[in-house]
Amino acid sequence: MLRDSKVRWLKDGVEVDPAKLGVEVTCDPLIGKHDLVFKNFGVEHVGEYTIEAESDAGKEVSTLRVAPDKAFLKPRVEQPLSNAKIQQGEPAKLVTKAVGEPMPKITWYKDGKEITPDTPGVDVFIDEETGETEIYISKLSEEFAGKYTCKMTSPLGTVETTANIVAVEPPPAKPTFEIPLVATFDPTKNLLILRTKAVGYPPPDLEWTYNNNVLKPSDENNFKDDPSNAGAIIFQISNFTEAKEGDYTVTAKNKHGTTSKTLTIKIKQTKTENTNRPQFEKPVQVDFDPEKGCIFLTCKLVGDPKPDIKWLRDNKEIVPNEDFEIKTEDGLEKLIISNVSSAHHGDYSCMGTNVHGMSKQTCTLMLREKPKVEMVSRPQLEFGKPFELSFLVTGGENFTVKWSKNDIEIEPSDEISTTQKDNVHTLMIKSLSDAHAGDYSIEVCGDGGTVKSTISLNFSEGAAGERGVVVIELDKVAINEITKLMEDNKFKCSAGKITKVRLDSIKSQFANNMEAYNKIVASLPDGPIFLGIFEGKGVVEFIKKQMSGDVAAFKKVHYSTSSVENSKKEVNLWFKPFELIGWKLSELNF
Repeated sequence: MLRDSKVRWLKDGVEVDPAKLGVEVTCDPLIGKHDLVFKNFGVEHVGEYTIEAESDAGKEVSTLRVAPDKAFLKPRVEQPLSNAKIQQGEPAKLVTKAVGEPMPKITWYKDGKEITPDTPGVDVFIDEETGETEIYISKLSEEFAGKYTCKMTSPLGTVETTANIVAVEPPPAKPTFEIPLVATFDPTKNLLILRTKAVGYPPPDLEWTYNNNVLKPSDENNFKDDPSNAGAIIFQISNFTEAKEGDYTVTAKNKHGTTSKTLTIKIKQTKTENTNRPQFEKPVQVDFDPEKGCIFLTCKLVGDPKPDIKWLRDNKEIVPNEDFEIKTEDGLEKLIISNVSSAHHGDYSCMGTNVHGMSKQTCTLMLREKPKVEMVSRPQLEFGKPFELSFLVTGGENFTVKWSKNDIEIEPSDEISTTQKDNVHTLMIKSLSDAHAGDYSIEVCGDGGTVKSTISLNFSEGAAGERGVVVIELDKVAINEITKLMEDNKFKCSAGKITKVRLDSIKSQFANNMEAYNKIVASLPDGPIFLGIFEGKGVVEFIKKQMSGDVAAFKKVHYSTSSVENSKKEVNLWFKPFELIGWKLSELNF
């Protein structure tokens, strides 16, 4: 009895600070009971605990070694980094892997400074489950050369691995033209555009001349980088008239050599010459691939010289991104629209220009939204009583609704009928009986696609008998193996769902039984879980037996119903009544 004693707790000989250690010290003064409660047991709690009780009659000491039920491992580098010499302009990648229990936190540094998601030019990838990590530099330069360190930290310590990246200069090379000098002319703006790209090492300097006279930037002469091709240069000449016709030359120079390209530019005015303006040999055609969810706009433009192609949306040039891809394939110009939705409505144009003129074709895309189906009523199952199943249908246009049982369309009769009020569609059974067991589906077909939802009516004996709840780690293989084993032993899965635990709802259900509440909370994993209800006589004891046995899949079960008496409360805790009818799932997507 410690009722009249002064009591203190120690860990490894040092008095416990509850806030710092993350524990709770409780005392029942009536019976002298003292508890040290671990709120979230971790590696920092491993050690020797002592309780000291002192009174006028003397002093008592009791010591206990607290150890976890699984091994903790210090951080370790499983795949060290390696030094690398990489040519400037090429991609660079460093890969390593951390192991430990708990899994270490991974942090990258360059020359002692932490690399964050905001660090320009460097992408960091970390898999927190496997410990695999890497950094990726898409284009190496002297700026990114240096010492890279990956630190792996857990409560058990810190380890690190280091490597040096050296940026090696490319081999010397005299200038060459990767893109020859090409010209396009926009007659609507009197704008001449010259494009080219010169490569070499050191990078060559460019000089532009007109009839052997050096051209400098001015109000009418504009030099800029080509945003669609790194390293390419665009030279724009505005107010281009016959007076500016002549020889345009670009010269590339470095210490290893010189090379140049020349174009003779003339504005052609005759009808015969104007036949070389861009023309659509194949008009813009629209195709849809429902499997990929992509729209393809395809056409073919011809002209001499070859037209410069642009795709426009609502008269604004389209910049390629994750939704829009532009390419030329087999002589055809293609615009590919991915992730298609109603947000992609608009007028789409393909425009071709050359020195002789411009041609453009436009088509309008009107995209329909796929309908959505949501159950809005809570079905009541009682033999001899009416049964109603209602769904709210939203979105989509010009849709039709079809009801079916076991994939056979339902024909309205005195026994089964369907109604619609506003957007709510209802299936009604006049008097429910076991003859109505089966899979009932509502299928909605609209301009934007088809959606189907199915619910199973099951009147088996177990639906009113013994049920057991299991909390399974989100592991697809384990869930499938457990379900198969239960069904092989004549137990039916009457409900199942993926969810995330809300502790406040659990606590409200077990307000008068905190011991049961603490047991449930202590057994739950972090993150989403799979909740299943299995039914049948003896199901609670069968699950307990499997959890204490050698079946590997049941090691993924973190909690199951403790007794038949508690089953109803736990079913009500995890599931709403209408969920127990049993949705028919075609697959589990994690």
